[in-house]
Amino acid sequence: MGTQSKIFITKSVVVLATGDPLLSGIGNTIINNLGKDKVHIIPGISSPQAALSKLCIDTKNTIVLSRHASHADDLSLIKFFKHGVILTSNKTAPKQVIEELFGLIPDSKNWTGYICQCLGMPDEKIFKDNLKNLAENKYLDPNLVIIANPDLQAINSLNNINFGQPDNNFIHDNNMITHSEVRAVTLSKLFLQGSKILWDVGAGYGSIGIEAALLNPLLKVYSIEKNIKRIDHIKNNSKNMGVKTLKIFHGNALEIFKDLPYPDRVFIGGGGKYLEKIFINCFDRLIIGGILTLNTVTIESFI
Repeated sequence: MGTQSKIFITKSVVVLATGDPLLSGIGNTIINNLGKDKVHIIPGISSPQAALSKLCIDTKNTIVLSRHASHADDLSLIKFFKHGVILTSNKTAPKQVIEELFGLIPDSKNWTGYICQCLGMPDEKIFKDNLKNLAENKYLDPNLVIIANPDLQAINSLNNINFGQPDNNFIHDNNMITHSEVRAVTLSKLFLQGSKILWDVGAGYGSIGIEAALLNPLLKVYSIEKNIKRIDHIKNNSKNMGVKTLKIFHGNALEIFKDLPYPDRVFIGGGGKYLEKIFINCFDRLIIGGILTLNTVTIESFI
């Protein structure tokens, strides 16, 4: 107990998983631990793909969210898509998913949905009804929920918030924050439209990551901060600003990187004596075509 061990693999190993292992599956964990150069993925048909195919639903305007295992995606994102697929689990049944959606989008009580149970199995069955009725029944595992959204909202958040939020919108100490003017330039250089994953390294009080999430509601933000006192500030700031797509990590960035999905955007706001290593690690993990920005105030960091 309490000891750590390393596994050294000298032969090829096969890990068998159902469906697409990169869609909320074990594939991402294996890649993060072994490196993508040592892994070969042979995907199967995922349950969302199977369900959408059976229902002849176009995937172009469909979002896949997960409440499977430890995943807790923001269900309110469905309002920006014509259809939403939600992966459930034993702990999060369709009833809980639908009732949470009602709380996030009250008008969804009048929407239509589908429950797809045991796809590809003898007990396969697809139920269609309004969401209120679907929530009242029990279903066999495994299952997933498909939501049909008749009130599609445009992702037009740039017109809804101020670019470069005032500093006093964020809780912070001793004026130690990326100030509004600098933040506005930084965010513009990240070109957030169409981006999916942002690492906010040395997040401080979270202002860059939080405002990035406001500018792009579909962006997943991973805020990394080593100062424990600032973690609560990030939590409170994200709550006050209504941001739900931000995950906070406390500790050594170089260790935390290993467990994160590869980013297409990176902002480095701190790093101290480890700045060079942090920069190299972020750059190595950055998806091809991604963007990395770094703010610094000392000449030593610049050199």
